[in-house]
Amino acid sequence: MNKVIASLLIICMFSIANAQKVKKVTSFDVAFGAKAGLNLATVTGNISDPSILVGIHFGSMAEATINKQLAVQPEVLFSMQGATYSKKGNTQLNYLLFPVIGKYYIIENLSLEAGPHLGLLLTARDEGENIKKHISSTDVGFNIGAGYKLKNKINLGLRYSIGLTNINDNGGDKTNNAVLQLSVGYFFM
Repeated sequence: MNKVIASLLIICMFSIANAQKVKKVTSFDVAFGAKAGLNLATVTGNISDPSILVGIHFGSMAEATINKQLAVQPEVLFSMQGATYSKKGNTQLNYLLFPVIGKYYIIENLSLEAGPHLGLLLTARDEGENIKKHISSTDVGFNIGAGYKLKNKINLGLRYSIGLTNINDNGGDKTNNAVLQLSVGYFFM
């Protein structure tokens, strides 16, 4: 199943990379693009001593403009998440994320953003040991942030994502993902 998901992600990214202009879909203007950036991830809940794990995210996005101030931005992202523990080491959780972000442009090119995401767990490792059977296969979360479009079609983003579902699948304490994402994207317009 992971090979199928990875293949779909690659096909999606290549398709978007070939898009060269804004396409008209009914009454929406749609711009396609790609994005990548830095993750500062941890887990929250009743656990001892979690710290920040630095990771990356990358993938594709589309922005459907509803009017001058409103837009919807669905995305498909690979995201490295997890936490670092001083006694235990690193727990790395890799997800395929499907965020759907609502954007409100408060001024031209500057947007406030919010919306849910669904995450599918691809891999889970703790100090090299496979712990996927102990981690929930899905993660539902909520995102809030801001974005700024530069004149050269580059999009800068800052987003905080908090997991709403318990990722601990072995009946232990409730834990949730928490990720700060810094992104750079490019829209093919």
